[in-house]
Amino acid sequence: MKRIINIIMMLAAAATFASCSGNVDPADLKLSIRADKASIAADGTDAVTFTVSQAGEDVSVSSGMRITWECEGKSGELKAGANTFSTNVPGTYTFSATYSDGKNQYQTEDKVTVTATAVASLSSGWLHKMLAMEFTSVWCTY
Repeated sequence: MKRIINIIMMLAAAATFASCSGNVDPADLKLSIRADKASIAADGTDAVTFTVSQAGEDVSVSSGMRITWECEGKSGELKAGANTFSTNVPGTYTFSATYSDGKNQYQTEDKVTVTATAVASLSSGWLHKMLAMEFTSVWCTY
């Protein structure tokens, strides 16, 4: 009889430990965002790429992931699943991300700052300037 009670107690203890092993620490579910560089040229082609991870898994291009930005009172959002950003407007941009796995929605507590620096235009130095050139040759009769 004691042996049966001991077996039942051991099975109950094993079932208790097995049911508790699936608990996830809420800190492991945090969403984080990182950028591959802190500065880009505001030329429309130079881009920053973001890595968004949740519980150690890269969700950067997942359809449930969205990256939002703010710059000097303006804000915007990248397309769903997009993780690159480029601009023609110089300024300091602050990025954060949200991710929905279908059941829960997570938001980054940290933010990433990227500076878009103005690009000098070659044509700006020639604005309203005139250039005259004369081409001649020995075979040209006029």
